[in-house]
Amino acid sequence: DRASFQEAAEWCQAREYFYDAVEEQPLNILDWASETALGHLLKLVRLGGVYHLKKAIEFTQPLDIKGQFNNGNIEEGSFKLNTIDYLTRQPFIVQVKWREESTGLEAPLFARERVAMVREATTSVNAPVKTLDLSKWCTNYKQAIDAACYYIRFVTIHDHQISFRTSPDVLAAQLGSGSFIILDLD
Repeated sequence: DRASFQEAAEWCQAREYFYDAVEEQPLNILDWASETALGHLLKLVRLGGVYHLKKAIEFTQPLDIKGQFNNGNIEEGSFKLNTIDYLTRQPFIVQVKWREESTGLEAPLFARERVAMVREATTSVNAPVKTLDLSKWCTNYKQAIDAACYYIRFVTIHDHQISFRTSPDVLAAQLGSGSFIILDLD
């Protein structure tokens, strides 16, 4: 979807998030886009057979709620709630890597790999460490830190997944992967 890709490009430009690399080998563009989107705080979603790039997080506006679901519009017996194992969501530290490039005549000739350790304030300094290596393409310290913070929140906050069936007229309300909904069950 050209409009969503344009909006994503404007979002990245405003935040100075860039992809600073050249891909020399053939690759699966969908796999590449899905993996790279995280580092730009984006998500690649498929709606009606068309791919869209959407912001994964909103800093300045309230959530755009796309629908409300309850016993009246969820097919009876179709609702499923899957809890994500707490062990996979335990607090951790992210070791994020990015590339610092030369910025003038006095700067070193070659890029240097930089590393930062990122954790939530309540996470122990002895927590497990997971690596987020963006050094192949990320040259912005702020982008690397933002991606690490998002990664931590994404893993630790998501504690369940839901699925249910509803009628086609409800789905016509432009719901899709990644849409925010309100769930109101008795």
